[in-house]
Amino acid sequence: LVQLVSAVRAVHGNSLAARTLQLNHILCTQENVASVASSGPYGLPKMRLRINCVGIVDVLEFEARKGLEELQNADMRALGCILLSMTTGMEINANDIYRNNNLQQQAQIL
Repeated sequence: LVQLVSAVRAVHGNSLAARTLQLNHILCTQENVASVASSGPYGLPKMRLRINCVGIVDVLEFEARKGLEELQNADMRALGCILLSMTTGMEINANDIYRNNNLQQQAQIL
């Protein structure tokens, strides 16, 4: 969790946007557990988190550029969805939340 938030903070700190924060683009790798120095707290192996496919959207959608603030806001929404997915154990994406909000608004209108 901390590594994921730190990665997004580093990207945004360099005036960039990740644009591909999704559960299937997050890679976790385990470092060697041969030495005591490579183990984390409580003797657990250290895990390294990597965000895959960062920047591919910029290549594919070169002409359809959005503002940096809008892209960073989308990253934060995606990060929130990942955190919800991690806590609930169900895959949640921004489209699901948007769809549920629209259904609730429609139900209130009716």
